[in-house]
Amino acid sequence: MYGKIIIHCVLTVKTGLHIGDSSAFSAIGAVDSPVVRDPYTNRPIIPGSSLKGKIRTLLVRSKCKDIEHMPDHKDDDSAILRLFGSAAPVKRSRLQFADCFVSNASDFASIGLTEVKAENTINRQTSQANPRQIERVTAGVQFGCTIVYDIENSSELTPDLQQAGEQLAADGIAPLYFSLDGHAAGLIGVADAVKPASKAALDALKALGLDVILLTGDSRTNADRVAAQVGLDDAHVVSGLAPAELEAELRRLQTNGPAAMIGSTSAAAALACADVGIGMGAEPLPAADVMLLRDDLADAAAAVRISRAVDARIAQNTRMALVYSALLPLLAAGVLYPLNFVLHPIDSVILMTLFVACLLYTSDAADE
Repeated sequence: MYGKIIIHCVLTVKTGLHIGDSSAFSAIGAVDSPVVRDPYTNRPIIPGSSLKGKIRTLLVRSKCKDIEHMPDHKDDDSAILRLFGSAAPVKRSRLQFADCFVSNASDFASIGLTEVKAENTINRQTSQANPRQIERVTAGVQFGCTIVYDIENSSELTPDLQQAGEQLAADGIAPLYFSLDGHAAGLIGVADAVKPASKAALDALKALGLDVILLTGDSRTNADRVAAQVGLDDAHVVSGLAPAELEAELRRLQTNGPAAMIGSTSAAAALACADVGIGMGAEPLPAADVMLLRDDLADAAAAVRISRAVDARIAQNTRMALVYSALLPLLAAGVLYPLNFVLHPIDSVILMTLFVACLLYTSDAADE
């Protein structure tokens, strides 16, 4: 054997997970279909054999054009046979999957690592219902996972890594290869991570009536990967833009109306030509009209709301000032004198006080 690659990772349960234990016998009142558990800790586990079988099935299905007629194991793709082995001809598996144990049990001390769900199965011939209870691992539980890949000779590793790198590149992830003693030894995928709150921030901008468009110099594959995570469709993604093309694309968008842009130092020229340039980060950008000191898109939505509130306040104050400025001189000139209304200096002070109080009250009400 040439060597081993040991992979450690964490599997997070996104929805209820059921990997069943033997249900040959169930005590009265027990769950009909419990999950498989570690006999020492009594916590749920994911058996390595189950994980291995599931991954192999998914790989076979990804290679098979007709998933309703899956091939026999001996007819699987050569790369799958090399990884998982075969019975005819006999080839041992290069991959070993250890059992996966719960790694965050303390986070579920109050609600438990499992939950029980009731369901009904219907006999299609008799229409008889068969109620049963199924135990599932609670969403959010994490399992520590270890996979060992045996390398029998260095020449086999290179095509495996190349194939894996091509798959990463197709998914918009940049592959970085590294070697050991002049031989290919491993692969690391590098990609821009989308912050969990980014989609909520863009949704907040859309809720304000803004049309959000992604302009990027990245490849279409990378742009589509990011867009899918933040809820943007193809019509709202423009990729492969050089700095000069970015500015030209922004000017094209401005033909349909005012356009604001959020960017950093690399997009300084485009920020300068935008109707409103919004910079992000601690480094000041002279081209930006607004600076968001935190690297958080949610602040952009907050800035829009604040600016709209300020604009509304200015418009309101201007209207009330015009009314006051037009009405007070008329009263002072004696327009209402025939009605025995005379405006004395003290009356002007009272009116001014009432006007300011009314202005402050309406402003506070608008803020609420």
